[in-house]
Amino acid sequence: MYIESLRTKAQDIPYMRHMGRRPLIDVRQLRDLAAVWPRFHADRMDYTAFSVPKAAKQRLSRIVRYQLTRSRWEHPVQGEKYVLFPLHYQPEAATSVRAPFFMDQCALVENIARALPVGYRLYVKEHSARIGSRPLRDIARLRAIPSVRLIDPYANTSALLANAQCVTAITSTMGWEALLLGIPVVVFGEVFYGHCDGVHVAGAPRDYPALLRRALSAPAPARAVEEFVAALLRVTFPGHIGHPYYLPDVLSDDNIEHIADFLKTTCLQPARGMTALQP
Repeated sequence: MYIESLRTKAQDIPYMRHMGRRPLIDVRQLRDLAAVWPRFHADRMDYTAFSVPKAAKQRLSRIVRYQLTRSRWEHPVQGEKYVLFPLHYQPEAATSVRAPFFMDQCALVENIARALPVGYRLYVKEHSARIGSRPLRDIARLRAIPSVRLIDPYANTSALLANAQCVTAITSTMGWEALLLGIPVVVFGEVFYGHCDGVHVAGAPRDYPALLRRALSAPAPARAVEEFVAALLRVTFPGHIGHPYYLPDVLSDDNIEHIADFLKTTCLQPARGMTALQP
């Protein structure tokens, strides 16, 4: 049921409601800018808070880059065989911690493009929370690679995944989504689903051509994916954690109750020779 629900309906990623909005000047984003001042002065140790001038400068820079680059995005070509690569948000632990040797994403895209079998294109999709933040030289570098299409960040992700022959990712959850759809996945960083059959973990760049050929000829086995998901569900619990500025739902009554129930059933269980903690 879990796998089927992910396959049949588009997933709502909570933090993308905030971070994935187009960089434009509108009422909502002006309201966000107005909220910067109290956040910045309420907690100077909050690394996610900026001063008003810095936040305004960052926002204007993103808007200008967005307008300069939007005409360079492409759309999928019907009938074209492609491997999908989602660009990752940076700086973030997903690359800085779990994949420190792949922080130059342009270089990795170049290596993947060189390793593709004849007849395949590499579709590179920008992270929608990163639009307008990536240097213009990086956009030019990606567009200069002959086999690469720089896909519109707002293109339908579900359709892109459904038609991809393979997904290559550093640590992106798009690799996890592809695995659940039965699409072969190549990963370059450390991911929680890396040990599931159907996931190919990359080694040295010289091995990329053979690795991609192997991945393209081997769809993810449905039974192995089901067993992996079953194991995952056994060791997890409902709920989510994160910064409440980006994920306000973490402070909802339901989410707090989920986390409290988990703590009650695990941390408060008496260990051998000990008594349970009293509330």
